[in-house]
Amino acid sequence: IDGFVIYGSTIGLYVKSQSDQAILQNNVVSNCSGNGIYLQDSENVVVFNNLVYNNARTGILVTGNIDGSAGARILSNTVYQNGNRGIFFSGTTVGSPAGLVLNNVVQGNASAGIQVNASSRDGYLSGGNVSFDNRFASGTPVDVTDITGDPALVNPSGADGLLGGAGFADDSFH
Repeated sequence: IDGFVIYGSTIGLYVKSQSDQAILQNNVVSNCSGNGIYLQDSENVVVFNNLVYNNARTGILVTGNIDGSAGARILSNTVYQNGNRGIFFSGTTVGSPAGLVLNNVVQGNASAGIQVNASSRDGYLSGGNVSFDNRFASGTPVDVTDITGDPALVNPSGADGLLGGAGFADDSFH
């Protein structure tokens, strides 16, 4: 799934039930009433270079009800001001192990910037992530190259002052 603009839906992009090795790249996902990008029970999915912001729940959710979403690769995304977490490897009984989270910018999410629950920590690796105000959740593995600092985003809500939705085109995250 490459190059789509999605806003105002319940879930922006939903990869579900053995959609293994899917690639989601270069998408803009905003103003959804649920999660922005939702990976469920699908292995080795790549989420690359997406702008995921102003969604009511989690920006990028990696989870599972049956098998988990092992081997998810969350790479070079900007995840901004979502209503829950920015990037979340969830699971209480079914984890999503062996995740790789590299070079993401995460800022302004209500609960946590990046969170990895205990059931998903086996084989988890991260590096080069910038998480600003809400940082890394307690217990989430953090690499020495992950930093807490202001990514200095230019003007996320753009000239129209509206974040995401139909006016997404002027939102400036560089």
